Amino acid sequence: MEMLGFVTPHGSAALRRASFYRAHGKAADEAGTLETWTGPIGANAIEQLLMHFSEPQMLETARSIPGTDLSLREDGRQRLAAYVADTTVDIDLEQHTIVHRCPVWSRSVSEKRFCPHVAKLFLSINPERSRTILSLIQSTLDSWKFESRLTVEFPQ
Repeated sequence: MEMLGFVTPHGSAALRRASFYRAHGKAADEAGTLETWTGPIGANAIEQLLMHFSEPQMLETARSIPGTDLSLREDGRQRLAAYVADTTVDIDLEQHTIVHRCPVWSRSVSEKRFCPHVAKLFLSINPERSRTILSLIQSTLDSWKFESRLTVEFPQ
């Protein structure tokens, strides 16, 4: 497939494993991560997933937000929360809810579109985690609530 120009990340990873096995007579000692099978999860993969929720201009604006303007508050199994620029983003993975407040977000919640702050959060966290969450949102979009609030209640 490589000679024909039809290479997928999964195919490249399989070729690397097979080549290593032929050269060394044993499987490589690799960590049991998704990247072992699919290859590295790059920024392009995350950006492609983000394109389901935003426009290219929005992603450019997200990239222009300095990394120093993002502070992760919580990154657990149930929640992902951060301060981004002068606002907050709260994602409840169990309740399928994203709560945020900014003018762009308040105009786009009915369309379930991301603003630059939400996109910046996904561009800044671990790529595998970002891919997992974005894939979950994409596959279950109808059950997700995008909420705009003037104030955000913090967990007690």
